[in-house]
Amino acid sequence: MSFLYPTFLYALAAIAIPIIIHLFNFRRHKTVLFSSIKYLRNIKKETKAKSQLKHFLILLARILAVAALVFAFARPYLPVAGDVDSASEEIVSIYVDNSFSMDAENKFGNMFEVGKSKIPQIIDAFRPDTRFLLSTNDFDNKHNQFVSRDQLMDFVSELQLSPTSRKLSEVLTKLSDFAGRNENSKIDRQRAFVISDFQKTSSDFDHIESRDGSEVILVPLATQQTTNMYVDSCWFESPGRKYNHVEELFAKIVNNSDEVYNNTPIKLFINDSLKFLGSFTIKAQSEEVVKLSYTNTHKGIINGRIEISDYPVTYDNLFYFSYKVAQQLSILSISDKGENKFVKALFGDDDYFDISQNAGNNINFSLFPRYHLIIISSLKDISSGLVQEIEKYIANGGSVLFFPSIDGNLNSYNQLFAKMACNEILALDTNKTKVSRIDFDNPVFDDAFRKRDPEIDLPEVFAHFLFESRTRTNDEIILTTIDGHSFLSKTSYGKGSFYVSAVPLDNESSDFARHPVFVPAVYNMAFNSQGNTNLYYSIGNLENVQLNVQGSQENQLLHITDLSGLFDFIPEKQLGQSTFGINLAGEIHTAGNYQVKSDDQALLGLSINYDRKESNLDYFSNKELKDLIETHSLSSFSILEGQQQQITESIKEFNQGRQLWKLFLIFALAFILLEVLLIRWMK
Repeated sequence: MSFLYPTFLYALAAIAIPIIIHLFNFRRHKTVLFSSIKYLRNIKKETKAKSQLKHFLILLARILAVAALVFAFARPYLPVAGDVDSASEEIVSIYVDNSFSMDAENKFGNMFEVGKSKIPQIIDAFRPDTRFLLSTNDFDNKHNQFVSRDQLMDFVSELQLSPTSRKLSEVLTKLSDFAGRNENSKIDRQRAFVISDFQKTSSDFDHIESRDGSEVILVPLATQQTTNMYVDSCWFESPGRKYNHVEELFAKIVNNSDEVYNNTPIKLFINDSLKFLGSFTIKAQSEEVVKLSYTNTHKGIINGRIEISDYPVTYDNLFYFSYKVAQQLSILSISDKGENKFVKALFGDDDYFDISQNAGNNINFSLFPRYHLIIISSLKDISSGLVQEIEKYIANGGSVLFFPSIDGNLNSYNQLFAKMACNEILALDTNKTKVSRIDFDNPVFDDAFRKRDPEIDLPEVFAHFLFESRTRTNDEIILTTIDGHSFLSKTSYGKGSFYVSAVPLDNESSDFARHPVFVPAVYNMAFNSQGNTNLYYSIGNLENVQLNVQGSQENQLLHITDLSGLFDFIPEKQLGQSTFGINLAGEIHTAGNYQVKSDDQALLGLSINYDRKESNLDYFSNKELKDLIETHSLSSFSILEGQQQQITESIKEFNQGRQLWKLFLIFALAFILLEVLLIRWMK
């Protein structure tokens, strides 16, 4: 047994008081005359013995009462994990999980509010001079200091839910590292209280290690199963967006409950206009992909959102996305002849396309980023400089369509193909053949055919180049000849696409340029060249958003604003060769649609959603937490259990051992009562 305040034991000297009273009985004796005591002599002897016993028992009761009272004030306890010096200095770290999953309900109410209410009970279990460190998922700089209990309660009153989600290992590492590097932290004990719902997606016990001199006390919040359905993600199957074109957006809905949802409404808004209203049915503990169809009736930045209705968790009922439909598609044609009549005939009469035609010896490489698609045809030789510029252009999201020349320099062609990691040219085949197979699933032929007819008429080939057939390339064969050779292929490189034709763009090698298949193929290449920019980002993954450079925008000041214009900040910009990135970490905390602006011109839509990891409301039970602690040998970890009103005493048992002062106080009262009974009833 140890004492929290051992100096109180000096008060045991008070035991001398009842002893002195017993030895020096200050009662006044009164003489009573009596005729004869001969017959009372035996009774007197017996009464005297009883009187001495009575006084001795009263003395003993008084001594024990005083001793028990002194012990109670000295705060005795039984240490749980060895004796601890009561004069040692310690700090207490308190982490409060303020992620969105804490917005659920348990039997005591809102879990976040319940978690905050535990903090005063925790600090009441420690000495007044104890220093406290508060931490949340935000890792707020103002919390990076040791504070008194009054300052701590001021911080607690300001706590709010946050969209940021942290792994448990990340939180504990931060707390331990901060305490270790603090120059004033010459401490003897470190305690870390973790107040959380211990959501399975963030409680990574397999990445946690016990640290010497540090104890971690888990404070699980009593949870009850919460049903939740949410929009997990969305995507388009085709890469390019087209003006006045029917789009099909796919939304993934997740039902994380044991209930079946029938005919649940779902809405799609495009630029705040309702474009789709439908319903879906989803089974328990399952996923459902819903197709949302609408027509693109606007150019420029398109801001969209998907809505469903689900309670009580509502933050994940909205899902934001955005993309850009180009005001005009810019196409560059490079040819030794300067002008290609097929390219001009295909795009020249459409105002939506801006066509530039350059000779092979008059190319301005600096203008490449301005173009959505570059078409290379009838170019007999490709210089090493052009190879490097094409590689850089495609890697940064550009698209190139390459038509070889029948008498071209194959070595220079293969130099480009080697850079693109695609199959190289072997030889020229002058045997007549025909295209026999078409990949209808390829985006190049998106919506090009009303039905997939295997007997469809395809181009005839009079001379074509043969390619290697290496299996380690990522070539996608779009059109195939009867003998199995590639006629038109696509290779993905970096963020862009490289299309290669096996025939020149002329009438002598094939009728491809005059065939109906040619038009939708090249048109879709142009539309799909608008870039595969992210439809959305998640809070917590905003460190680097890549933007394509156009003109001199890399030198301009950028702003991130919301659609209302009330939110505006200047992001950190990271310049590259043909792209630049912006770092948004820690700046955006609210889901919604934003814009990247330069000189009041909107360059890009930026849609931010809350991290869906918080939507999976599966928690570890107390028993599972104990098993995890044992499985991963976390000897410095323990779990604080008990009812809400018993938390302070439970913490004191962790902090100081089993408290015995109440027991000794009961003993003191019992001995006082015994004394009263002895005086009154023992004759």
